[in-house]
Amino acid sequence: FRDNIYELLVVNFKYKHKNRKMFIFNNVTDIHNKKLEIKHNEENYKKLVEALDDGIVIADKNDIYYINKKIKELLNINDKNKDIFKIEDLANYIKSSYKNEFVKNIITAHFNEESKIWVTKTIQNTKLKVIENKLTIDKVKNIKIIMFSDITENQNLLDDIVESEKIYRVLLESLPDGIVIIDKKSNKHIYKNKYIIEVFKKIKTEKFNNMVNDCIESEDFDTVKIINLNEKESASIVVSNIAEQNIYIVIFKMIRENNKTNNQRSSLEKIQQNEAFKTQFYKDVVDKIQEPVNEMIRENKFMDSQTNSSRIDSHICLVRQNLYRLKKVLDNINNIMDIENYSYDLDYTVFDLVQLLKQIVNLSKYYIDRKNLSINLEFSDDEILVYLDSVKLQKIILNILSNAIKFSKKNGTIKVSVEKKLDFIVINIKDNGIGIPKDKVDFIFGSFNQIDKSLTRLAEGMGMGLCIAKKLADIQGLYLNVESEENKGSQFKILIKNTKNSFLDVKYKKDIHISKEFVDIQFSDIYLN
Repeated sequence: FRDNIYELLVVNFKYKHKNRKMFIFNNVTDIHNKKLEIKHNEENYKKLVEALDDGIVIADKNDIYYINKKIKELLNINDKNKDIFKIEDLANYIKSSYKNEFVKNIITAHFNEESKIWVTKTIQNTKLKVIENKLTIDKVKNIKIIMFSDITENQNLLDDIVESEKIYRVLLESLPDGIVIIDKKSNKHIYKNKYIIEVFKKIKTEKFNNMVNDCIESEDFDTVKIINLNEKESASIVVSNIAEQNIYIVIFKMIRENNKTNNQRSSLEKIQQNEAFKTQFYKDVVDKIQEPVNEMIRENKFMDSQTNSSRIDSHICLVRQNLYRLKKVLDNINNIMDIENYSYDLDYTVFDLVQLLKQIVNLSKYYIDRKNLSINLEFSDDEILVYLDSVKLQKIILNILSNAIKFSKKNGTIKVSVEKKLDFIVINIKDNGIGIPKDKVDFIFGSFNQIDKSLTRLAEGMGMGLCIAKKLADIQGLYLNVESEENKGSQFKILIKNTKNSFLDVKYKKDIHISKEFVDIQFSDIYLN
């Protein structure tokens, strides 16, 4: 009435033996307006909470008072209309290994003044950061406001960064120069690689520090300085000032000197002439041998197509395998000669690394099955484009895989995987075979190195495979390293720089076809029962 709202109260009573009614009008306009304001504010707060990119739950132990839509999205609750009344209802969407902790943290945990932060994982492997906060109502009732944030992408990025850091550390350790990182405040060496540790055995650390201090005091940064250590040795040193990180990076290398430089130059020229003669001689010999070997392989294939005798077939197969072994050795010698004389060619092309590995694994299954082994292939992406010489990469992978097959124990497993990381594409070839003794790991990439040279060794071969693999990796700018433990197996990693290249586009992609014969040649020193 007149823009006011009244509440009507009717009271029945008797007066002078008659039933009477009393009508009382209370002005409740202010109360009504307050209720509307509260309702309006509540709706606005709900809209605000629903708009958040985090899941929100308001709960009292196991009872849930409110959840926003984001929670259902994070937990992948397909039925959007499904009611969630209990914390245990939410726990059904948490991965089983995290479920007990999830329930315990929310239901049974005591209310603390400080917020509580922890991490859980959903059935769909989504990583969630959970933040619990206590809220006291009317100084009596305690409830919890729980916020869920998706940290999967950030965590994966962090994992990639950690992995990249490990890879760069391996690279620093393998550099032929000494690397020292010095903290500016403390002047302490916070990092030293293997080379510089060996250098410190020859020259005192104090002498090295004095050389570094001279460069710093003269502000002679990023310049190569040659310092005489004694009559026969000198050293090159470069100091870089990394102001943003508050560090100095020092690159140090020992240089041996000799007064007979001219004689050395003359001797070197003679050695080079001799090496050139030997190289040409070896190449001529290889070419002369390759011609009849190729002819014998063709004849062997013809004989195989003309005979139906199983006894003769077995002899034909044995002859072919040994011809393939000889061809592989000749090819390897040619590869080594070309690489050492810088006369090799690189046929770069864009291709799908995942498809290449699938072909290699499929073509290897004949040997895998015959050796009573199993092989698994895993990949992080359905397609990973690279710009490399595909044939040389095939040789690297097949040489490593050949070793894994030869030296794996019966019923063993070989795992091949490729993963696209932040800075590198990593190909992993892992077996649970006989492994490599710790004192032999550093020598396996040398020419003609076999760990077991006895007549009773488990597999054939000249020990050239890993040497070839390392050389073929080096000329393409790839990194090849190994981790191994005797009687537990080996893991080889091929690291391909994950660089942005305009050629890495599907429209330039070339389909690679690997022939069965090519694989048979690379696996020719695997003898099957």
